Order: sequence, then structure tokens, then C-alpha cells
Amino acid sequence: METDLRVPVGLLFVILGLIMGIFGITSDPTLYGKSLGINVNLYWGIVELIFGSLMLVFGQAENRAGASAPQTPASPLVTSPPHSLPRAPRSKPPVARR
Repeated sequence: METDLRVPVGLLFVILGLIMGIFGITSDPTLYGKSLGINVNLYWGIVELIFGSLMLVFGQAENRAGASAPQTPASPLVTSPPHSLPRAPRSKPPVARR
């Protein structure tokens, strides 16, 4: 079973969001004097936590949906569906006459 890329990326963002959020909650408020008193670490920690959670949810949903679907091997040699009609030959472009 292959792991969807969204799962490890989601875990990364959840962990970083938790670290930043905890730091934002426990840090000294005078630290945010340069940012107009806005607790940037807390807010971006929340944003990263939400983004990572969404990545995890969508990655897990894709893994569950992919596990129940029948697996068909993909062939790189197949370029068109087998039910397609052959293409008509191309006509030559008109020649400009003087």
C-alpha cells in the first residue's frame, strides 16, 4: 500500500502548528511589541494546525477510498482508450496562390 503524500506533510504541519501554538500561548507578551502586539506565533500555529489537519483528513479519505476500489494496473504503452475510433488522416493546409 502506498502512502499518500498528504499524510506525512499533514503530520509535519500539525506538529509544527502545535509547537508554534504552545510557544505563542506560553511566551512573554512583550515579545510581540514589534508586531503591534499581535501574537503571531499563536495565530500562525493555529493556521498550520488547521492546514495540517485538512491534509491529514483528505489523505486518509483518499487512502480509504483507494483501498475499496479495485486495482487495475496502468500500462504506459496505452495512449488511448480501447473503444476510441481511429483518427481520420489530416488534410494538407491550403497553399496561398497569387
